Amino acid sequence: MKLKILSSALLISTLTSAVAQDSLQVSRRNGQPYIVHKVRTGETLFMLAKRFKTPPATLADLNQVSYQQGLQPGSEFLIPVGRSNYVSSPAQPNTIPLYYYTVAEDDLPAISRMFLVTQSTVQRWNNMDDTRIKSNQRLHTGWISYDAAQIPFGAVTKSGSGAAELKTALPVAGTNREPVKVIKKTVEASGTDSTEAAPGAYQIQFESRLSQGSMLNEESGAALLYPLKTKLPEGTYYAFHNTAARGTIIKVHNPANDRVVYAKVIGRIPDLKEYHNVIIGISSNAAEAIGAREKKLFCKLSY
Repeated sequence: MKLKILSSALLISTLTSAVAQDSLQVSRRNGQPYIVHKVRTGETLFMLAKRFKTPPATLADLNQVSYQQGLQPGSEFLIPVGRSNYVSSPAQPNTIPLYYYTVAEDDLPAISRMFLVTQSTVQRWNNMDDTRIKSNQRLHTGWISYDAAQIPFGAVTKSGSGAAELKTALPVAGTNREPVKVIKKTVEASGTDSTEAAPGAYQIQFESRLSQGSMLNEESGAALLYPLKTKLPEGTYYAFHNTAARGTIIKVHNPANDRVVYAKVIGRIPDLKEYHNVIIGISSNAAEAIGAREKKLFCKLSY
């Protein structure tokens, strides 16, 4: 009898472990879904941003951390579940199922709205005959994009004991390093010289200036997405602005969806009709990152 009980306990433990490895639990705060991630040794902001397909600036703002201070092992780190990483179909590769444990005030309409799927979809995922749910009920609520390689980007792995800790923390098949991106000169079709930036480089420059006590200017108004004359590297955005000096990094915040991009000023706003009453021109490759649905959008600037 004791053997049977022990075998059952081991089976339950094994199943629980499998669920922990193959799925993620979602929590809700202020009506928004989040994953509460426990930081492990060697993990960085940029690593988590790539792993969960979330802009580094979004994670930094949400968790009130800077790019320089690093993450404290064992601390809780919030990962938003939203437009950039939520998946409603298992057909896409590199995804992990999401599960949500209901609370007393939950109902199916509220849960479906939180994940922007229909009630019937949630019912189908969970084999529900009706719309009734119970408190602490485990519901499958979709999938999240997930990079299992967990390789840092926008940062260089250090050598020595720190690298050994990082290798231990990362369950990577094969290699655990990403080749360091070579910084090289590129030239815009307009003739403007620029330096190719690794993803997150402009954010780091902006935060660095703040940490040095630089005065912060803020303004709000219309932004125009202007067409590019050449292809820019990932995470590199350029801007036209009338008062910020050339080379200044401007933080552009879209309050409609709380998305942020960082753009480098390359000149003044062109004296053209389409720029009338615009406070900034942003290269069009930033459209997806900032969640712009039209050529113009309202934004808040910090520089």
